[in-house]
Amino acid sequence: MALSSIKWACRLAFPALLAFVTYTTIAPDPGDVVGVTIADWIARFVLGDEAHADKAGHFIAYASLSGAFTLAQYVDLRSSAFGIFVLAAYGAALEGVQRLSPERQTDLLDGVANLVGALAAYLIAAAVIILARRVFSGRRSLSEES
Repeated sequence: MALSSIKWACRLAFPALLAFVTYTTIAPDPGDVVGVTIADWIARFVLGDEAHADKAGHFIAYASLSGAFTLAQYVDLRSSAFGIFVLAAYGAALEGVQRLSPERQTDLLDGVANLVGALAAYLIAAAVIILARRVFSGRRSLSEES
């Protein structure tokens, strides 16, 4: 079943993503590095201003974590919703840890971007799981009841 393969891939990806997000959040800031990243591209072309690349990066990071966590199906969807708030709280705690580094600074809007990214990905991943379950269980319509 395709959903099972996605679940196991996400179970492998989630710890790696968590380690990557943790490292990039607390590592010393590399400063202004010239280059095009996904966050730069989104900030430039979607949000209209490269100055928002940091917020786009936070959104992408926590959307990736949330999507992998939800699709991994460690717990049911209702419990996953609680897990998303735990991820957002973890992001807020990491923002606080940044205050310990002279090269980094804490930003409340980074925490907001973390939460919005986590919620957006949870809603999308939960919808994918629900639709996949309906399709694989033989239901043809979302309005059909069991």
